[in-house]
Amino acid sequence: MFSPALEAELEAFLGPNLAAVAPPPVPAQWASIRANAGRIALEESKLWHNGGRKENDSRMQASLLKYWAAVGGPPATTKPLWETAWSAAFISWVLKQAGAGPYFQYAAAHRYYVHRAVHNALKYGGHPVQAHPVERTKPRVGDLVCYWRESRPLTIADLVKIPVMTEDPQHQFPLHCDIVTEVEPKHLWSVGGNVSQSVGRTRRDLTNGLLDPMSAPNSPNPKTGWLAVVRIGP
Repeated sequence: MFSPALEAELEAFLGPNLAAVAPPPVPAQWASIRANAGRIALEESKLWHNGGRKENDSRMQASLLKYWAAVGGPPATTKPLWETAWSAAFISWVLKQAGAGPYFQYAAAHRYYVHRAVHNALKYGGHPVQAHPVERTKPRVGDLVCYWRESRPLTIADLVKIPVMTEDPQHQFPLHCDIVTEVEPKHLWSVGGNVSQSVGRTRRDLTNGLLDPMSAPNSPNPKTGWLAVVRIGP
């Protein structure tokens, strides 16, 4: 789903930078896994009263702990659980519960699994978890929709070229992803964690089944808004 020019550019960059690892086999039940992800995310939104209960609510601490458990536990800090961004832990927990198994890169930051999913799309066509440009990819229930949270432009080509493991602030790329829970002709609904310090459901506008760049949170500029759809399964 990449344009030929972008694919050629990224293939040239990735060639010497990515070890040749065979893609995992694709299980037959990905449609069920996506449906599970959408259902579980929606159930979590209801548990949080669709944003009505906040992360510092004593009743929600068990939920935060279970999300962190999906990425190896909460960070080693004396700060309360909610003071470290937990949105990627939420995504990781939902997909692990949905049955994505070893095919998804569970991580405490969105950039790790989005970066890997772009590599999968370019290098391992048979891999079941792939990221593609929003302007060419129609989201489905259970897929992830991801946006860039800074004002400076970022494209998928830029993302691939950033060292994903770097701690250099000049090369950080703050992303956020939601899980799609419903798709209708002119809009979709998605659920994200750590959204306004809670878990909530948000409406996103569609144009011909594609995310409308103008619907990107806090950004009417397509280069500083929607970045990718991470497809969960073929």
